Formats: sequence, C-alpha cells, structure tokens
Amino acid sequence: MDKIRIDFFDILGYLVPGSVLLMVLWIGVDAHVACIGDIPDLLGKVDQKGLLFSLFPAYITGFMLHAFGSSLYDLYVHKKVGKNSPGKVQDDWAYIREYGGKHISILERWYALRAFSQNLAAVGLIAGLFSLAKWWHAGYYEWFIVCAFSIGLCWMALKRSAIFDRFLSEDIAAVLRLNLKDRKSII
Repeated sequence: MDKIRIDFFDILGYLVPGSVLLMVLWIGVDAHVACIGDIPDLLGKVDQKGLLFSLFPAYITGFMLHAFGSSLYDLYVHKKVGKNSPGKVQDDWAYIREYGGKHISILERWYALRAFSQNLAAVGLIAGLFSLAKWWHAGYYEWFIVCAFSIGLCWMALKRSAIFDRFLSEDIAAVLRLNLKDRKSII
C-alpha cells in the first residue's frame, strides 16, 4: 500500500470530473428527478459511507472520461481527433524528467489543469445531452436552461484547456532552452 500515490493530477484530472459525471448520470437516470427542485432531495440521500465508496468508481470514471475529454479538445482545437504526435512530446518529457529538476512540478500543474478542463468540457457536453433527455421524458422546460448552462460550461472549459495547453507548451520550450544552455556551459 505504500506504493500507491495519489497526486494533484489524479484528484484534479480524474477524481473531480469523474465525481461530477457520476452525479450527472445519477440525476439523469433517476426517475424521481423530474425537475431541478427534486435534486436536493436526491442529494440528501447521500451519506458519508456512500460518498466514501463512490471515490473509486469516480476515479475510474474520470480516468475513462479523460480519453473523451482529450478527443473533444483535439476536435475543438485541431478540428479532428488524434492530431498530436506523441514522439516529440515523449522525448521532451523524458529529457525534462532527467534534467528538469524544479521545473517538473509547474509543468505537471499545467498538465493537470489542462486535463481538468478537458474532462469538465466532456462532463458539460454529457450533462447537456442528459438535460435534453430529462426534458424529453419529464417535460420541464427548465432542463433547457441546464442544457444551455452545460454547453456553455463545455465551451468555457475547452477555452481554458487551450490556455493551459499554451502555458504547458511554452513552459516546456522554456525549460528545454534553459537546460540546453546550462548543459552547454557545463560541457
């Protein structure tokens, strides 16, 4: 058990979006939730034991959601899925892990924030679709407002993800430039 390590990325990138998605799915499929006013009654049924037992499924859900969030981001930025070429990125990260030292933590932070934003965008899109389904089955027009809010969240999260991706890319380039300059002065 001492080998299990939960870090900032795990919590922000997987656990939080996974928890939100499980909540969206729960609200979406629960027949007792016909209108938004029914949600507090549903949430009142959650106890600490249930919350504790939901952490692992939330993490797994967030982990699986990450692929969808990344694809959604690629579609938003590059207008197609799978645009990134992993070879150069892997070489850069290997170099940074070896020589990056104190810079690694800030790069990991940008990476975690980018993943968090991508995954929240995916949750927003899914929540929007579930809101439309709730409207279709229950007939309450307030679900349209939830849908609009969710789609807006998706769009804002994708914009934030692009910002975090730019920060990550620029910082990776800066660290590589710094370390190459430092290594040349040593040699």
